[in-house]
Amino acid sequence: MNLNDLLRREGINPEQVLALRHRAQESQLNKVLPWLAGDRADLFNMYQQCQRERLEQVMLRMTGKGHIASFIGHDAGRFSRLFGLSSC
Repeated sequence: MNLNDLLRREGINPEQVLALRHRAQESQLNKVLPWLAGDRADLFNMYQQCQRERLEQVMLRMTGKGHIASFIGHDAGRFSRLFGLSSC
């Protein structure tokens, strides 16, 4: 089973989901991202809302029409952990 299967099972169109894989370049921030996502969702949401201009434009176009799947990358280019799915 993959993410698209899970989304469809919940009645969510995968084409309306933007997957964000967070992996900060700063090692100290990388260490606290799981804590932020789990215990300080307000701060994590502020962190993930600050993106490069191109991605922010995509996120704005999806406002009211889609979802954001938030992942935190553990190793560069390897596995990620899903931390949440929210409406945008």
